Amino acid sequence: MAGNGMVHTMASVLSPAAGAYLVAKFGFAQSFIFLGWGLIASGILAWFGVKEQQYRQAAAELMAESHGHGQGSRNSTEEGGLDGIPWLFYGIPLAISCSQGILFFELPLLKEARGSILTSGVFFSLVSLGALVTLSMLFLSRISPLIRTSFGSLALALIFFGMSVHWPVPMYASLFLIGMAKGVIFPAIASLLAAVTSSSRYGRAFSILSISYSVGAFIGPIVAGQIRTHVSPYFIAFVFLMLALTLIPFRAFAAPPARA
Repeated sequence: MAGNGMVHTMASVLSPAAGAYLVAKFGFAQSFIFLGWGLIASGILAWFGVKEQQYRQAAAELMAESHGHGQGSRNSTEEGGLDGIPWLFYGIPLAISCSQGILFFELPLLKEARGSILTSGVFFSLVSLGALVTLSMLFLSRISPLIRTSFGSLALALIFFGMSVHWPVPMYASLFLIGMAKGVIFPAIASLLAAVTSSSRYGRAFSILSISYSVGAFIGPIVAGQIRTHVSPYFIAFVFLMLALTLIPFRAFAAPPARA
């Protein structure tokens, strides 16, 4: 999972700047043709390179092992442990995704990005580059995921507040800091879910997490488009994040599981 996340982060660093360069160099139509052929080539390589039988066998072994230990996990959960994740916790990924949607709506409209598509692409790459820097700090994994989630979300909220009041930090630096905060938050949320959820509930927990991200990504641009002429969208992102932080049920995570 760590390797998969690192590959995706590397791709998110390179792809916005590369896409903007292709559009500036060849235009939208030709760029999409290049990307289409690249996807076809990737599909062909995956067809011949991925050994499906090997992964099926590994998945079957993991499933058998999970069923072997599943009864104990269910008993500890039913007898007083953390029965899933408190619903209010999902406000954090929703608010983060909403703030990200607001940011991605605003970036192409910035004065610096209007004059050049390449500049807009570089802005998006800076966010991913900041996340890559934080993900490379492996020592952060020793800190509690709840602490990382909380302080990362607080830092992200403060950055958006600074942007809403036009703080003296340059836009390039602000985007890089946003990326660093995201690099702390996203792995921490996944680690926290895995730590407090029994293996039989992983599917449900991570499905709700994906729904929260999707709903936030849907709400963010709509809110930014509606209120940007009246109030800074970055301030709305700050409000969403602070509200989600306020509602986190810390006691639910701090409570030790009851023993049978």
